[in-house]
Amino acid sequence: MQRVPRLSKPPTMPEGVLAIIDAIGNSARTEILRHLSLRAMSAPELAQAIGVDPSQVRRHLSALEDLGLVIADHPRGDRRAKGRV
Repeated sequence: MQRVPRLSKPPTMPEGVLAIIDAIGNSARTEILRHLSLRAMSAPELAQAIGVDPSQVRRHLSALEDLGLVIADHPRGDRRAKGRV
């Protein structure tokens, strides 16, 4: 397999854009976004669908939420075992 060259970031690229590019550059996060584009799912459902631990999915969802790429149906302090993204 051939390595893809690393692209340098333009000096005028806004930090928010760089953060989004970094977030969706992660294969687990792109899979999460792909699944969520089809239907709302809970963290355990996403974990099962992409084959990772639910705690990892929650960490990825938190990063995606911080960037405004996903919206949860419950506030952060009130999510224990309920809700979907």
